[in-house]
Amino acid sequence: MIFPDSYFHAEYRMDFYIPEMMKHAWAAKLELLSVITSICKRHHIEYFACGGTLLGAIRHQGFIPWDDDIDIALKRPDYNRLIRLLPTELPHGFALGGMYADRPRNFMPSEQTVVITDALQWDLAEFYQYFHGFPYRQIGIDLFPFDYIPEDSQLVHIQSVLIQNIIVLVRDWNSLKAASLLEDKISEIEQLCNVSLTRDNDLSLQKQLLRLSDSLCSLYSENECSLLDNYPAMIARNTSILKKEWYHHIIEVPFENTTIAVPENYHEVLSVCFGSDYMTPRQISSTHHYPFYASQEKAFQECLLEKGYTGTIDDYCKKYLASK
Repeated sequence: MIFPDSYFHAEYRMDFYIPEMMKHAWAAKLELLSVITSICKRHHIEYFACGGTLLGAIRHQGFIPWDDDIDIALKRPDYNRLIRLLPTELPHGFALGGMYADRPRNFMPSEQTVVITDALQWDLAEFYQYFHGFPYRQIGIDLFPFDYIPEDSQLVHIQSVLIQNIIVLVRDWNSLKAASLLEDKISEIEQLCNVSLTRDNDLSLQKQLLRLSDSLCSLYSENECSLLDNYPAMIARNTSILKKEWYHHIIEVPFENTTIAVPENYHEVLSVCFGSDYMTPRQISSTHHYPFYASQEKAFQECLLEKGYTGTIDDYCKKYLASK
């Protein structure tokens, strides 16, 4: 991707200050997005922006000024195809993270899949050049499956309880283990779902449970349902309110210096998810730590200090990395 030098200037958007490093972070995320979307296009897989990324695309033609995340979603059949393809289709330096990670070190106990940069495969200067002056070698983009939701509220309730129980079990793993309650909870899930899980180790068990939860999300097909949603998100808000026809047609809209795919009926989606006045900005806290690279920034600064470098990270990058 090509960005003009002016893109990386610090600026105010909607009275919110965006520093140079955040502009480099945005560019890095967009570069990672282009890796994912090129695979989707090559294999005729349809994706679309969701959540705050969809809102940013429509309201700001890019990132929400106080956000640094990109979230994309796929209908379940497309999601399953992409998950199978990514381990072999991702270029060197990129990896699949989350419950479908193909390497143990990239496993994350979360309900969504993540495409990440594999920090161990990147030289710092090489990463800096490839990702438009962003020096922190671990970035990711979340991929969310959108599943078809049945009409029968009792079926939805049963499905939701099982999914939520598994998610909570994995989330509270350490505390349940400390209280000697973990095995009972796992056995309960096995009985309710009529499955048998292999007791290899904690990581393997967590992965099996999360994949079981993901399977429970995908029980119904398009012709059985009128609603389409991400199950964990639907459970969190306690209702399913997104109609499948809103996602029948996907279009491209401007996003920063590129474009991003969104549902053609984005107005209906955003009105339901953010209210009818979604075009009125409100500065609310992100669901993740902002900026996402804060811990990496701290570690980098400490590493430079240990080596006797007392300047800023920006100065170090421009002096030692930009020219390589």
